[in-house]
Amino acid sequence: MNKIFGIETLILIYFIGTISIGTPPQNFLIDFDTGSSDLWVPSSQCQSSCNGFNKYNSAESTTYVANGGNFSIGYGDGSSASGFLSVDVVTINGMAVKNQTFAECTYLVGMTGDINDGILGLAFPSLTSDGEKPFFYNMWSQGLIPQAIFSFYLNPDTNATSGGELIFGGADP
Repeated sequence: MNKIFGIETLILIYFIGTISIGTPPQNFLIDFDTGSSDLWVPSSQCQSSCNGFNKYNSAESTTYVANGGNFSIGYGDGSSASGFLSVDVVTINGMAVKNQTFAECTYLVGMTGDINDGILGLAFPSLTSDGEKPFFYNMWSQGLIPQAIFSFYLNPDTNATSGGELIFGGADP
């Protein structure tokens, strides 16, 4: 069965939704990005460059596992994020992806004023900067969706309350 997830659009550039990480869940407003494959959120260890963002605190999660790897990514607009890798359960719309590697960012550049806390990349695994299995592919390999397909419905009505849908596992005809 396909998993449908409501999204918001901002200027038809950013596709925003909420995910949670950890047990109990810590919520983050995420930009779903089709041009990258990494998942990252600000870490509780991040200081001034993460002010105003929700931060993941591994000490508050009973399902957290340390990874030990480093993380760094740059984007075409000159922004960047760096930190370290961690593993935890990542939940979207009630669907829990276990043992998901993600980055806890301790330093952000060019993100001041962004409304999203982090980024969840949906691109191919070859685009990961950390060499770990991306969220979408973990979702599929854990049998949470029937096919390794996702699709967006983008609402063209900029006055609507819903920006559209992100559909995991297929498309909504």
